[in-house]
Amino acid sequence: MADSQSLLDLLREQKAEEQRARVDWTAVRNEWLADLRALGERIEEWLREPVAQELLRITKRKITLREEALGSYEVPSWQIHAPSRIISVLPVGRVIVGGVGRVDVECGLQRYLLIRTDRGKWEIWDAADRTKKGRSLDEGSFTALLKHLLS
Repeated sequence: MADSQSLLDLLREQKAEEQRARVDWTAVRNEWLADLRALGERIEEWLREPVAQELLRITKRKITLREEALGSYEVPSWQIHAPSRIISVLPVGRVIVGGVGRVDVECGLQRYLLIRTDRGKWEIWDAADRTKKGRSLDEGSFTALLKHLLS
């Protein structure tokens, strides 16, 4: 009887641990989508003046991502139209190595990565040279990135 009781205790402990370890992927996806919307709002705010002066135009569209843990879901993406180029801001995925989400910023053959490091916190990484440390995403670093891509 004691052995069967200890087996029951062990199985209860394992079941409780399994339940604690489960990830609520719906909540993870919803948080990711909220951070993507917030990122888009920040970008639009940072570019408000050039847009108001009709130097840039921003278009939004939905794209579908497919991730094993999150399934298929729609995310916002943005295109920044400059006089001579188009810069695409494209979410890639939430489940990545080295961060908790990735958005690519592309113009022609150049690509930079916006890596979400924490809830609402992003860094800019050069896709061609990942040996350089990423820098924090803010208005100054984003406008510097756009200047670089448009030069």
